[in-house]
Amino acid sequence: MHTVKYGSSGLMEDQHERNHLFTVCMLSTAHDANDSRITYKEAVSLAKAGYNTLFIVPHHGEEVIEGVRIVPLPIPRSRSERMWTTTWRLYRAARQIDADVYHFHDPELIPIGLWLKKKGYRVIYDVHEDVPRQILSKGWIPKWLRGGVSRLVERIELWASLRFDAIVTATTHIEERFARHPKCYTKTVCNYPILDEFVHTAESPQSVQSVQSGEFIGISQHAGKEDAVCYVGSIGNIRGLQQIVGAMEFGIPDKKLLLAGSFASAEEKHVAMGRSGWAKVDYLGQLNRKQVYETMARSRAGLVILHPTINYIDALPIKLFEYMAAGIPVIASDFPKWRQIIEQAGCGFCVDPFDLEGISQRIDWLITHHEEAEEMGRCGQEAVQSLYHWNVEKEKLLHVYADVTGRIRKEEVQQTAFGMMNRERERKVVK
Repeated sequence: MHTVKYGSSGLMEDQHERNHLFTVCMLSTAHDANDSRITYKEAVSLAKAGYNTLFIVPHHGEEVIEGVRIVPLPIPRSRSERMWTTTWRLYRAARQIDADVYHFHDPELIPIGLWLKKKGYRVIYDVHEDVPRQILSKGWIPKWLRGGVSRLVERIELWASLRFDAIVTATTHIEERFARHPKCYTKTVCNYPILDEFVHTAESPQSVQSVQSGEFIGISQHAGKEDAVCYVGSIGNIRGLQQIVGAMEFGIPDKKLLLAGSFASAEEKHVAMGRSGWAKVDYLGQLNRKQVYETMARSRAGLVILHPTINYIDALPIKLFEYMAAGIPVIASDFPKWRQIIEQAGCGFCVDPFDLEGISQRIDWLITHHEEAEEMGRCGQEAVQSLYHWNVEKEKLLHVYADVTGRIRKEEVQQTAFGMMNRERERKVVK
């Protein structure tokens, strides 16, 4: 590991310069190099705070993203290759980097985290999902096995987490599982939008925003709007694919669904394409971040029609807040936590995720009521600006790192002091 060196100013030196003494390495085999939470929020925030920040991840080649160095691994061709070959490659790459702090993001990397911890490194586990609950809805695991696998994974996850230096969770619901153990240092860092990403300039003055000046206008309701709604993200049945396509079969005949992302399976895509509502779908494929915001700018509303699985009911999906930040109303599944957020903000509607006609009616209403939809969009923006944005969460992350690297500094100081005492003893013996 890197040795911390203190200058003449000691612990009083600038925080940014002190952070620069530490190397942080993000680890993931299940995400990509352009992941919103890992790269653009956490890693970039750490790099801007002065940490030497790297990210080991399957990628097509070396790259630097806003100060974050991407260390590429070969992209796996299957789940089994990812779980075994890619994981082993990641561990070897991590040991070669010899970072001070390793921050991993996939439950399958828990053994890697434990190995790194055993080697003396600081390790942070970032828990994006309630994994034991998520397993209960995994289609590739036989139903009769899911309960047992879920309980086993929960025990392993909690046992391992007690050995890590910190647990970062994406929601307070997930944090509660770990916080029951007093020895488990846990902090919730929500996956809220980065306000600066919604700052852009277009020809229409209505679409110009400025976060720097404290004014956040968002994407205009009138500039370039179509009679369309959008869904952006992972596409699959459990995320409401069949329902949002089916809803297009009702109501206004010329409305459109802008669909962006990758499909969970070819079979689910085939079923969706066989529905009559698919004729109104404009499938955009996988988009970069700029294209995502352009898609939202074209839309009258954003859809988050997820199924009521145990894992989703208490989740805080980033797309919900990104739609709000973009200034478009939200049509979301009627889950208690989501209803509370949407009703308090006055930024959209909650619907039964299996009621196709009900979903269609809300879509049609927002398409035909421009002024009301625009007001909902403004309310969503105000809620994001005051409550649901990354600037607040970034400070929580930096606090975790200050604690973890502070322990490294303390150990270095203690080792230095111990070494000085030993040398003094040796000097006296020689005399």
